[in-house]
Amino acid sequence: MVNNTRMIPQIANVPIEVIRIICSFMSNLENMFVSGNVSLTWRREIAFPILLDNLKRIHSDPIDDEITDYNYFKTVKIGRNFIRMELRRFLYEFSLKLYDFQNLNQNSKPPLASIDCNEYLLEEFEQIQFYFSHFSIPKLNLIEKKTEKTGLFKMISSLFSKQPKKQEKTNDEPIIVDINKNRVVEKEPVTEIVCKIALDGYRATGRTSFLNASLRDDAIVNKDYYPSIGIDFAARIFSFPEVLTNIYKVQVWDSPYSQLQPAYVNNTTMIMEVFDLTKRETLVHLINENIPQIKRLRQTPLELVFIGTKQDVIQENPQTRNIPPKDIQTCCLNNFGGALCVELSLTELKQAQSLIWYSVLLQDICYPKNLKE
Repeated sequence: MVNNTRMIPQIANVPIEVIRIICSFMSNLENMFVSGNVSLTWRREIAFPILLDNLKRIHSDPIDDEITDYNYFKTVKIGRNFIRMELRRFLYEFSLKLYDFQNLNQNSKPPLASIDCNEYLLEEFEQIQFYFSHFSIPKLNLIEKKTEKTGLFKMISSLFSKQPKKQEKTNDEPIIVDINKNRVVEKEPVTEIVCKIALDGYRATGRTSFLNASLRDDAIVNKDYYPSIGIDFAARIFSFPEVLTNIYKVQVWDSPYSQLQPAYVNNTTMIMEVFDLTKRETLVHLINENIPQIKRLRQTPLELVFIGTKQDVIQENPQTRNIPPKDIQTCCLNNFGGALCVELSLTELKQAQSLIWYSVLLQDICYPKNLKE
């Protein structure tokens, strides 16, 4: 066993510049919740400079020179939105790991995942819950929700305006991830929660392709464009008994319109804003026309996810990129509360399906209690 009392003077003798270099390899959340809580010196000399530098790397506009200390960083709008973005990104990265684990369970006999990997996933999700519960933000009223929450739980819960409703059993094939093979999982979980996702975006940006990749396991093979005719819809049940409080029926709706209609905005859990990374006007159209229209139709805050498509085209020819990553991240930080922004290729399934896992996990964090009452 390591004697911690002997390590303290050894760490104290290490130059602060060296410690800062070491901590720079940690995530922003680790610097905030771990190194930032070691001592006031670490918070002032290590955590705060790293967080501020990382913010400047993804933000194309000048950062306020008045942000000179850690506590002010957490209270100013740009700092709060940066932390929200990092929380969402951390949850999305966990969703990518969950997708890999799900495929290991489904494609391998016997499963390749070891018990150590299982415990690691559980521990990481507990860490995510810890991060989400320890970030204090201005209070927002939770719509149609009696249970009072505090901190970031209350903020994100307020983004979902309607109470999810209990649904009857469906014949959809559920996706069930059980990370403990020795545990018997109930075949009929107590509560099924509907998670309604609406796809929004300009024509030829990949909305229908995202729907096919995320819930129909159908990646793009032929890159020719075929316009959508009529409304498209898909659903699938997700269950992760060791982690999720409930099971979730995810519905993804795609309409042929360039702007969402009122019927698609009502009772929506999340709206995924789809744009083309090779056409700047598709993002401008979302920001100037679609999203203001959504805000007019629905007065309560709503969770947005920005999805930049055709990453495969950019990888083949980098000159086709027309929207720099900094512009997208700056837009999400300044105007949309640190919304998650993801760049993906719909020729593969992983990122699209991981975004669905992300929506399920975020929904479960917002409503951690069983919703039987």
